[in-house]
Amino acid sequence: MDCASRSKIADVYVENGRVVKLFKEHVPKRRVLGEALNHTIVEEAKINVPELREISLIDGRWALIMDYVEGQTYNDLIFLNPDKKEELVEEFVDIQIEIHVARVEGLDSLYEKLSSLINSNPELDDVNKYELLARLEGMPKHTKLCHMNYNFNNVIKNEKEVFILEWENALLGNASADVANTYLILRMENEELAELYLSKFCEFTCTPKAYVQKWLPIVAASMHGKKDKFHDLINVVEYY
Repeated sequence: MDCASRSKIADVYVENGRVVKLFKEHVPKRRVLGEALNHTIVEEAKINVPELREISLIDGRWALIMDYVEGQTYNDLIFLNPDKKEELVEEFVDIQIEIHVARVEGLDSLYEKLSSLINSNPELDDVNKYELLARLEGMPKHTKLCHMNYNFNNVIKNEKEVFILEWENALLGNASADVANTYLILRMENEELAELYLSKFCEFTCTPKAYVQKWLPIVAASMHGKKDKFHDLINVVEYY
């Protein structure tokens, strides 16, 4: 099999029209099955995802096997077509809005997940945790489908359709938390694109930018190991 990509938790291979996501030995079965369950829930909700075909054990490592889909990621499309950057970001936003309005049941609560991640973040002191959890408690609690890893590399477009990948972190909650998460992921790579994305989302949904910005410290604090990158956000009581 040809290795298409590697990460800290899995190696991804392509073979005979299938993608094999082969998890590292240290990844527990519960995490693998949780990702498979999330993927299945989203697939049944008619979100366009590669069809999950099999959960397997290969040489002692768990694997998810799904259909291979042709196309380019939005990251590649923007890089190859800088003159169409704004148009592509608008498409990217439209796809995320469609995700948020999908009717889905059975996923974990975004509120509970963020609360747990903030509480368990070793980089935060008790004062930070208290302020961030108090802010989280005061935010509206919705039940929108939130991808929580939505970025340019996880959306593939071809001539006919678009596919959304990597649903391990999917939750039900406030869509603006999902937007804040995407903004932070993009900001780590390209701040200009992150700002363009946020402006377009707020414009298309009539969401005040300040409302999404209130989620930034909460979501940043849930990203373990990222305190140095988001120090300016996590260590403030109010973000304007």
